[in-house]
Amino acid sequence: MNGTSIATKMLNLAMIALASSRSVSAEKEYHDCHCHDDPHFKTFGGKRYDFHGGCPLVLVQSDFMDIHIETEVKTGYSSIQSVGFRMNMEMDDPVFIDKNTDVTEFPKMLGRYEFNYVAATQRYELILDDGQYVTVSAWNGKPSSVMVHGLKDSFGDAKGMCGEWDADENDLLDRNGDDMDNGNDMGAEWKVRTADRPIPGVDSKGFMKCAPEVFHGGGEEGRKRCAINKCMCIPKADFECGENCKEKQCVEEDEITTACKDVTIDGDRENCKFDVKTTGDVEFAKAPFYAEVIPPVVTTGKSGKAGKADKSDKIKKSDRRRKTA
Repeated sequence: MNGTSIATKMLNLAMIALASSRSVSAEKEYHDCHCHDDPHFKTFGGKRYDFHGGCPLVLVQSDFMDIHIETEVKTGYSSIQSVGFRMNMEMDDPVFIDKNTDVTEFPKMLGRYEFNYVAATQRYELILDDGQYVTVSAWNGKPSSVMVHGLKDSFGDAKGMCGEWDADENDLLDRNGDDMDNGNDMGAEWKVRTADRPIPGVDSKGFMKCAPEVFHGGGEEGRKRCAINKCMCIPKADFECGENCKEKQCVEEDEITTACKDVTIDGDRENCKFDVKTTGDVEFAKAPFYAEVIPPVVTTGKSGKAGKADKSDKIKKSDRRRKTA
């Protein structure tokens, strides 16, 4: 048997092994939950909704891990201010991220998992088992986006603002798994309670404390905020707004369209336009949560534990749950 035939056999064996590896990976179904300023939510089932109140909120609650966020009402919108993580199978301290977080303290461990900060992308990356991860992107000096990419084995019992892992895309669910009508109901339902074991830092404003939603449904609070931010005309609101906003000037519709033209997913593009109009800031369209998702790539060190994340393997965001090969 000559060297060429041996090399060919070795190549064939390698291809068989690779195919086998891919078939196992293809059986794993990953669901994504994403929330970002101002704030917009997309559940594990793919349902999009908004909640513009200011609260400590349960984003994910599961036996595997809890994720809480805290939002704060701004003029015409609200914003993520802090994010907290706790591994429920571990006794280690939670990890808390806000605008004052010292990135030089990373990487740090959350349970047995490594939590990294990647300066090039201003992103915190929690590398979990089997290709799962959670990322927090920073924007304007604070956390502004949380992405959860998980399997049923870890998040199959999840509840919260992210919804249930295997719920229908139209479902917004309360603590009992019953349907809810809208984002305001979700925010009221998933305010952090004592039984949710508040994560220190994220829930610093106290249990159940929640500023009213910015404008949904109108009302006196909406009128007050509308008087400050003249651009946030909402068709269903019971009041009308004027023509000036940031620096006394609204962003023109053609400017909004141009600013958001590179956002390729329909739902994200609509959110981008809304955010630019509401904030009066065309730079909002450049926020990292409107760009391509760059999933962390696990590198394994000698210890066998997850290592630092890489920046390769760019993929487009899916507008729905996706299966990863």
